[in-house]
Amino acid sequence: MTLEQQVGQLMILGFRGTDLQQGTIALIEEIQPGALIAFRHNVGTLEQVAQKNYALQMLSLKHTGLPLLLMVDQEGGPVVRIRTHPPPLSAAAIGQTGDLGVARGAGRHTGRLLRGLGYNMNLAPVLDLSSPNQRSFIGQRSFGEHPALVARMGLAYAQGLWAESVLPTAKHFPGHGGIQQDSHYTLPIKTLDRAELLRTDALPFSLFSAEQRTSAIMMAHVAYPKLDPSGAPASFSQPIIEGILRQELKYQGLVITDDLEMHGAEFYTDVGERAIRAIEAGNDLIMVAWTPRHQKRAYQALVQAVQTGRLSQERLRRSLYRILSVKLQLPQPELMPPPSEINFDEWIAQMNQAGARMSEAVSRWHFYASLKRSPQLVRGMGQGKNLFIFTPDSQFFTHFQTTGRKAVNLIPISPRRPASAHPQMTQNLENNLFLFFASGTGSLRQAQNLPAKIKRRTILINTTYPGAVSQRTDFFAIIDSYSQDPQVARWLADHLFSE
Repeated sequence: MTLEQQVGQLMILGFRGTDLQQGTIALIEEIQPGALIAFRHNVGTLEQVAQKNYALQMLSLKHTGLPLLLMVDQEGGPVVRIRTHPPPLSAAAIGQTGDLGVARGAGRHTGRLLRGLGYNMNLAPVLDLSSPNQRSFIGQRSFGEHPALVARMGLAYAQGLWAESVLPTAKHFPGHGGIQQDSHYTLPIKTLDRAELLRTDALPFSLFSAEQRTSAIMMAHVAYPKLDPSGAPASFSQPIIEGILRQELKYQGLVITDDLEMHGAEFYTDVGERAIRAIEAGNDLIMVAWTPRHQKRAYQALVQAVQTGRLSQERLRRSLYRILSVKLQLPQPELMPPPSEINFDEWIAQMNQAGARMSEAVSRWHFYASLKRSPQLVRGMGQGKNLFIFTPDSQFFTHFQTTGRKAVNLIPISPRRPASAHPQMTQNLENNLFLFFASGTGSLRQAQNLPAKIKRRTILINTTYPGAVSQRTDFFAIIDSYSQDPQVARWLADHLFSE
């Protein structure tokens, strides 16, 4: 391999379009990257995704003789690039069950989906600690706040991915949890010291590292001044990567950056300098996800750094060895059936059915857990009441009606039609009951803006996580379903109107 080809293997690049555009072909021919990352704008139909990924692999094999790491953020919950029906469960939904079988099954289901589409690397599981009862940047992306729980659930999820020959990526080391700020827009600072880190945030990464299996860990664009007094984000910190992750935790797998175009990475102004500093600190792959000129600048800066001796050949070889070792252990694309040989309609139907069974089981668990926490939701309490349903999702209303309750007032809501109290709702208020299905943060804000007298008569079905609801005591009761599964309407109707 030439020096340019070796440096190309260190690059994770984003690209444009849902098909194999000329710009993407030119990018692969010029930089010959080791990895590509897909976002929502790269995803058309699932069959298109599979065909494009296969074509990308064949193009890489033609120019480099090596397969690509094709990666995607398919965490579940709010962070998914591949839309499925139903949507994949969030880590919080899985973690709060405490069931390792659920976590392993979710990882395996996701791995099967990604492998079938030609992806070989998932940027999950999230191993950050984050309380589901507090608002934070990580929010429902975390399995929970307790280190041992997150360690067990995250490892089980990774085992599911491994079982389907998909490379798991634990993130964001050494721990982004509990921070309000979003590193996409600023540089967060976390003040825990080494002893506290090893006792708490680092514990899930320690268990993940101990597996000694083919894997990756993504660094956080977060500064930890008690771990590295320079104030540099962990992505650029040799004391954190080489000192703690490699030496303390004995981690042997790939270390990758988050996107170097994020504001949290602007500790160094020039993207080329960021690329060099990231490799100097101990990262094996650097991600430049969006801007072609930044991608070329980072690549050229790394080539020049090796040519001038700033980056040694030995340093380059260490990362290349880890990258190539991973690629050799993953399924080789030339040995896999081309997409033309797959019946996608049948496969997608099977995937959706399996996802629906998993979603229903976890959603039902959370529904009954919420009932236990809400003794005011007395069985049969809806009989004789005038019922009003606020919902942005007509399926919630439809599921409610399937139980035989036809005399229900539907109030559809949307960004253009916000929830509001109509006069008929406040007449004979004591005999009225309101259900509000909040399918996301937008409708959740609308629920919280309802008049106080309506909220006191409202059962809120919160599909996100408990910490997303401020002033929870304003509502009569809250069902934390942790998912957008509208079947909760049937279970709630059966409970409210049982004889």
